[in-house]
Amino acid sequence: MRFNSVKGSDYSSSARAVNRNSDAAFDASRKSSFDFTKTSKAAINARSTERQAAMKGQGLKDVTQIKADTLVEGTQLKVDTDKAVSDIKRPAKRMAGVVAGLGALSTGAINMKEAREAKAERASLKLERDKITQMNKDIQAQSVKDREMLMEQYRSSREEDTPSTTPSTSTSTSTSTSTSTSTSTSTSQPLSSGGKGWTALGSTLKFAEGTFRKGDKSYNTGYGYNMFDDLSKHPDKVFNNTSAAAGAYQFMPKTWSRVSDHLGLKDFSPQSQELAGEQLAKWRGVDTGKTYTTRAGFVQDMYKMAPEWASIPTSKGKSYYDGIGGNSAKPMEDLISFYESQVGYKLK
Repeated sequence: MRFNSVKGSDYSSSARAVNRNSDAAFDASRKSSFDFTKTSKAAINARSTERQAAMKGQGLKDVTQIKADTLVEGTQLKVDTDKAVSDIKRPAKRMAGVVAGLGALSTGAINMKEAREAKAERASLKLERDKITQMNKDIQAQSVKDREMLMEQYRSSREEDTPSTTPSTSTSTSTSTSTSTSTSTSTSQPLSSGGKGWTALGSTLKFAEGTFRKGDKSYNTGYGYNMFDDLSKHPDKVFNNTSAAAGAYQFMPKTWSRVSDHLGLKDFSPQSQELAGEQLAKWRGVDTGKTYTTRAGFVQDMYKMAPEWASIPTSKGKSYYDGIGGNSAKPMEDLISFYESQVGYKLK
């Protein structure tokens, strides 16, 4: 470093020169002096980096150790757990076997008890079914009688032409539906005093009711061709759980009671049945002593007797009681043909 010389006596200049030289010296000293602040910062930074590296390394070590410890502990825990489960299963299996055995014995006992109870219940149900079956039969039989009574009342209410000879005590003139649709022309002679007229007409009525085919046994024929032997009285029995009609003209019990009382009949013999059948025709306005010569005359009297015998068609070609108890009528042409076979000639 060099200082400028002070020239002359100019102190001011000298002072300025000294100042300049001092500044230069200070500046040179500043620039060339050691920077302790920077050095300190560098040292601090280096120390921090070292600490971070050390902590990171220790952290990795710690994490590795923790993982290893955790793995060991987990393995041990699994072993301990498997052992505990095994210890639990052994008595449980033994208990399950005992329970299964007890269950089998219990099931067997229950099954035997249920079988006994089921057998007793079936026996009880059978008794109930038998009672119900008998009750149904009784109800059905009663219903048949009720239907027959209603039919007779219905017939009585619809009588269109009751002759003056009808007894004042009459309440019904009903007989049942036809027993058969047979068209047999075998001989069965009426026993009344109506002569040839009633012989042909009575046979035609039997044909319509389906009993003519039975010949002399027509008087012993019940509904549905159920035969009976006792002719001392009307059987008054419901046949086939359907109808109590009986005899050659299929008399219903109440109809028989009414007509037999009127005629004073004491039995259900063939002679009594013929007299009763003829009387029913007379009450319907039919001359039972005549024979028909024309179709129109025959048909007209058939229409009159349709309310008495359900097997005879009305002018509409159906039974007077069509739709009631299965009643149906024979075709009028069949009745005409049969009557012609009985009289031996064709009707005009």
